[in-house]
Amino acid sequence: MRKPYIEILSDIQSESQDNFKELGLKIAEFLDKIIVWLIGLSTGAILILISKAKELPFIGTCTINSTLTMLVGSIIAGLLGRILYAIALYLGYSIISSYSAQVKMFGLPHKQRELTGDETKENIYLLFQEDFNIDIPFILENKDNLEGDKLLLLDEKARKLYSYYSDVILNSIQDGKKNLANIFISTFGFKKDFIEKRANKSNRTKGIVWRFFTYLSFRLYILSAVLFGSSICYLIIQYVRFAK
Repeated sequence: MRKPYIEILSDIQSESQDNFKELGLKIAEFLDKIIVWLIGLSTGAILILISKAKELPFIGTCTINSTLTMLVGSIIAGLLGRILYAIALYLGYSIISSYSAQVKMFGLPHKQRELTGDETKENIYLLFQEDFNIDIPFILENKDNLEGDKLLLLDEKARKLYSYYSDVILNSIQDGKKNLANIFISTFGFKKDFIEKRANKSNRTKGIVWRFFTYLSFRLYILSAVLFGSSICYLIIQYVRFAK
């Protein structure tokens, strides 16, 4: 039996979020390596400049001050970028976790389907598959042996069976959600209205902060690399000028 469309959509979203998480971890690992190298090289360059400045005739006071400023700026930009990206990563995973949970919950029957009253047994059979992913073949039995009012009566019985089953399943789901909420609250020691407040709370602000911190951290990484590269180029230019 094929999955209901809502389950297929839920699986697609879940797979997409898993890929996004994996990509986020790879980017974080890659950026960590880069920033460690930049900070390490910048720190080493600062120590060399301070300890060997007198032995390098092409390095004057102005050159030292400018180079140190760029190297220190590279370190600060790199550290700030890493801190902001760590916060953005946490916020991103928090939002994705909440989104994934809601998508999974949406895969459950969450409201009573309104029947128009003219659904046939065939329609009800398909609705059972679509809404509850169950196969009830007996609904279609004796179809060829009946006609007229008797056939309409079986259609009505099928609709009543669907409505009754829907009520049972929906009540069971609601009871299950309440029990899970109570377990969650008692386990983590939250207030009784914690779940309701969380459900009504918008993630818009968190999403804005997440995107802003992510973009800003990338720019700080770039700034850190540019400052380090500029300091090296500046020293090379000063050396070339001195050599002439």
